Amino acid sequence: DFDRGDYAHAVDSYRRLLAKIPANHDPLDRITLLNNLALAHDVLGNAGEALRTYMAALEIAQPARFAQHRARTLHGLGNLYLRLGDSGRGGDFLEQALAIRRAAQPVERRSLYASLIAVGEWHRERGDPSSALKLHLEAYEHALSPAQKARTHLAIGRDQMDNGSM
Repeated sequence: DFDRGDYAHAVDSYRRLLAKIPANHDPLDRITLLNNLALAHDVLGNAGEALRTYMAALEIAQPARFAQHRARTLHGLGNLYLRLGDSGRGGDFLEQALAIRRAAQPVERRSLYASLIAVGEWHRERGDPSSALKLHLEAYEHALSPAQKARTHLAIGRDQMDNGSM
């Protein structure tokens, strides 16, 4: 449903699945479904529901074994707060996600790339193109596809322009 763009139906599906998970079931499934549900709410413009759902996922994802899932939740919260106009809180959540993803072994390149790009954009928007450039150069090392490399080149170019390097 989500991949087809039917976010309202995805919300219903995720809620039904969450209701079927027994209390003694592995929390990983619940965290994953909550993150997906929160993202669907966010896409639909239901910021309050997205926030509540991300916070529920974050509460469950505290043990170290769920660090990558906690990073996904923090990344989602960061993006949500940025869209809501709370740059400070949004950036804080994005940087927390980045720290977890940098420390992960093995490195999950796709998620690390996403965090590096997001935190770099946040730094540039805050008027710190030098920090943004460092993050985007690091992101380039983790880009997996030609599209990611092209996106990163554009970000680097914007950083250099804002930094007066071009």
